[in-house]
Amino acid sequence: MKQVLKKISKLTLAVVFVLAGMLSFLPADAAMARDAGYEPPSDVYEPIILASVADNTTVKAGQYTGVKITLENINQIATALDVTLTYDAEPGSPFTHVKTLFDMPIKNLRAGNPTEVTLSINTDKFAKPGLYPFKFTLHYFNSWKDQYSRDYMVFIFIENELQDTSLTVRTSSADNVGAVAGKSFPVPVYVMNTGDFYARDVLITVEGLSQDTFMLNSGSNRISFDRIDGGTHKRFDLDLIAAQGLKTASYPLSFRVEYTTEAGEKISEKQEIWVPVTGSGDAVNALEILEVKTSQSTVSPSDTFDVSVTIKNSGTANADQIKVSADGTSALLPVSQNLFIVSRLAPGETKTLTYKYQPSPDAQRGSVPIVIKAESLGNSSMISQAVSVFVDADAGTSDPSKNVPKIIVGSYTYEPQQVKAGERFTLYMSFRNTHSSKTIRNIKGSFNVEEKSNETGNVFTPVDSSNTFFIDEIRPRDSYDWTVNLYTIPDAQSKTYTVIISFEYEDEHGNPYTAQEIIGIPVYQPSRFDVSEIAMPSEVYLGEPVYVSFSLYNMGKTDLYNVKMSVQGDFAADPMSNYFGNFTPGYMEWCEINLIPMQPGMGMGKIVVEYETTSGELMTYEKEFSLNVLEMPVYDPGFPVDGPFPMDPGMENGQEGGGGFFKSVWFFIIIGVVVVAGVVITIIVVRKRKKDKEFEF
Repeated sequence: MKQVLKKISKLTLAVVFVLAGMLSFLPADAAMARDAGYEPPSDVYEPIILASVADNTTVKAGQYTGVKITLENINQIATALDVTLTYDAEPGSPFTHVKTLFDMPIKNLRAGNPTEVTLSINTDKFAKPGLYPFKFTLHYFNSWKDQYSRDYMVFIFIENELQDTSLTVRTSSADNVGAVAGKSFPVPVYVMNTGDFYARDVLITVEGLSQDTFMLNSGSNRISFDRIDGGTHKRFDLDLIAAQGLKTASYPLSFRVEYTTEAGEKISEKQEIWVPVTGSGDAVNALEILEVKTSQSTVSPSDTFDVSVTIKNSGTANADQIKVSADGTSALLPVSQNLFIVSRLAPGETKTLTYKYQPSPDAQRGSVPIVIKAESLGNSSMISQAVSVFVDADAGTSDPSKNVPKIIVGSYTYEPQQVKAGERFTLYMSFRNTHSSKTIRNIKGSFNVEEKSNETGNVFTPVDSSNTFFIDEIRPRDSYDWTVNLYTIPDAQSKTYTVIISFEYEDEHGNPYTAQEIIGIPVYQPSRFDVSEIAMPSEVYLGEPVYVSFSLYNMGKTDLYNVKMSVQGDFAADPMSNYFGNFTPGYMEWCEINLIPMQPGMGMGKIVVEYETTSGELMTYEKEFSLNVLEMPVYDPGFPVDGPFPMDPGMENGQEGGGGFFKSVWFFIIIGVVVVAGVVITIIVVRKRKKDKEFEF
């Protein structure tokens, strides 16, 4: 055994000396290690290069954008030489062209000396905004002329501010389009391309022409254009005749709009314009939009502008309850109300309304339509007209007060779905950065409930956490999920509580901002209703009223409304039902009723109480009871009806009526009562005589 241990010790020492000798070469130059005869694995001499880009690196779709990529060699032994970068676009990649803006090759890339290279990257102009992988290849050598090629991938955010092709058919208020029944009239029509890309193979078809509305006076109902560029329009004129029988009103003129977008997508949609007609008959009203104009034709994200609308009743009767609305899509936010109700317009009367709008912070650059609709609630006719403004999203980017990044509560939910007072629940929230290109950082948030309980304070209390939270950053159009466990105080009322989420954050330039979001959490306070024990005899005769009493209690912490009590089962009751109104917490009501058994045997009944909770929920409480009901005693028909005593049971055996009575128990009871009365009278007389003698003495 000792010999074996000696051999193992010698072998261990030999291995240690060999490793020490090998390690002695590693800190020195790799070439010296090879000269010394040490040949480590081949990957030791391969430069290890890492590639990265700055956070939030963004390029714009459809144009070249400079992107800086940092290359870092982390191998302390091997230096990378003659480093070159190549890019081959993969199918489906949004990055179409790449130009190198640095001198290639990079002569050497040593460890601890990162090098920053610049590329000019162009992307597909139809690319959707989002984060995409950018793949490229690095080719390089080491000091011993070994050649390497490695693939790399970084992520770049593509920002696309270009609007998709969108064609809108409309008329101009300056042309004052109108018709007279039975006569021809011209209609100048404009086809507006509100997008940034061209539309080709445009075909406009006038539909719904008939002898009852409008007919062509000349020309064709099909108009075509080879191409309509983004931000431009084309015009064509229609020569129409209004039907002789039309009454004074506004009538729709329908169009089928078909075209192919620059991206190759085929579009087919139906659109309408409304034409006011002066008719030969009477009409309830005839609304007309005379003019729609904006205070600014080009707006930046920080601008507030006006949209004024002038409507007219061109009919022969009053137009009542006219609803006039403005729709600026999601790109424009209303600053004032965007719906007006005009109570009345007399024939020939006009009315001008003004709406205020502001571009959304993440509105993309391009033309945005605002559609005005006017409709009389007393008439089925409706007219509409559109006007456009150009949103210059780039106009406000240099000013920190413009184009502000916003954080919102994208969604929220809670478990369990019914939040009960005095119990815990989990709140799940998702915070979203709505900006298309700006990252928000150093986000501090807190939540607070404005309404508090009089007894215990805050309605919701965090469990194992606080009501504040911190988020490092949220990238553009990205979301951050946050979860918190909360406890609802026991005396919280049944209602929906408003929770205010407050944010403090910074943009990528360090500019501070604040924001508030509001969510609602409904709380359910369980009701506790009770009825006291009902005291009643164990037995009762059929049809004999039984007096019972009991109490109603509200033992919960919430009000109860419309409390009503009723009796159900094998009994009639007086009263059968009773209404008590509202019960506050801790309230008691005393009840008295007479129960009348309706059938013999074990009678079953229940006290039923119905009430409403603060949330409007109808609740029912039931208290069951039972009572043994006996049949009434049966009297012998041989006894006189007006007799004072019931027939003695012995008479059932055929005994005579007189002898039966003197042998019955009632006879002995009467004798006993007479004897007792005689004794009492005797005592009273004796006492009186004794007192009289005392007075004589």
